[in-house]
Amino acid sequence: MTTSLALFGIVVLKALIEIAAFSLLAQAIVGALAGPARQKNVVYGLLQTVTHPVLRMVRKLTPGRIADHYLGLVAFLLLCGCWLLLLYAKVHVCHTQNLACFAAP
Repeated sequence: MTTSLALFGIVVLKALIEIAAFSLLAQAIVGALAGPARQKNVVYGLLQTVTHPVLRMVRKLTPGRIADHYLGLVAFLLLCGCWLLLLYAKVHVCHTQNLACFAAP
């Protein structure tokens, strides 16, 4: 039971990180396409709402000398690193318990 709970936790955290990372990526794309009018864009505003907690947390973790316009990139790279760590954890749990987590349907 503990293994399935650990695996469930890893999968949920991995999914949340994927949502945050793809939201940051989409926000960058919409911001580049919308240009200076991005603050009036509804989609950009929605993505900004989703990514605000992540950016706020990264701002607290990083030194103050990192400029705000680089914060999204830093957040995206940190999320990618966390995703890789969770992927390793998932593979480790599946391998040690002889689970077929990555089997084709």
